[in-house]
Amino acid sequence: MVDLSLYTDEELVEKYHDSDSDKELKNQIMTYLLEKYKPLVLKLSNAFYLIGGDQNDLIQEGMIAMYQAVTKYVAGKNTKFSTFATMCINRDLIDATKRAGADKNRFLNEAVSLTSDADEDEFSMEEKIGKLDATMPEEAFFQQAEKKLFFERLEKKLSRLERQVLELFLDGMSYTEIAKVLDKTPKSIDNAFQRIRQKCTEVKSED
Repeated sequence: MVDLSLYTDEELVEKYHDSDSDKELKNQIMTYLLEKYKPLVLKLSNAFYLIGGDQNDLIQEGMIAMYQAVTKYVAGKNTKFSTFATMCINRDLIDATKRAGADKNRFLNEAVSLTSDADEDEFSMEEKIGKLDATMPEEAFFQQAEKKLFFERLEKKLSRLERQVLELFLDGMSYTEIAKVLDKTPKSIDNAFQRIRQKCTEVKSED
C-alpha cells in the first residue's frame, strides 16, 4: 500500500485525477483525504445551525462537499487544496442553512429539489440520471419513467438521507464509498437504497 502521508494534498488529488491511477489507489486517496479533513468539517459545521435538522445533517453536508472538492480541484488553476476545500465546505453549509431557513414546512427542510438548477460546474440530479449508461438494474429502473414528472413525484417521497445516497450513487460512488462520506455503515446505505427503489416503484405505479 502506498504511504499517502508522503505526498502533499495537491499531489494526492492530482494522482486521484490521473487516468493511469487504478481504482484501488483512487479509493485509498479519497478515503485518506476524507479522514484527514473530517476534523475541519466538524469544526466548520459547529458554526452553523440547521432548522429542522441536527448537527449530523450538517456534518453529512460537509463531507459531501469535501468529496466534491476532491473531484473538482484542478491543480495549478485553483488555490491550495486546503483553501479550496474549506471554501467548498463553507459554501455548502451556508447553502444548507439558507435552504432550511427559507423553507417553513418539514418536507422542504428535509429534502432539496432533485430537479433544481445546477451550479455552473455541476449537474442536476435529473441531468445525472440522463447521463447514466443503462447497464445495471438500478440505472435501467430509473430511466423507465419520463424524467420530469418522475422526479417531481419522487422528491416528495425521499428523506434527506435517501436524497444524499441517490445523488452520490449517481456520481458513481459505491455503497462503501457513500457510507464513508456520510459516516454510515454500508448496510445502512444499502437499506436506504432499497427504500429509494421502493419509492420509485410507488411513483411508477401512480402513472
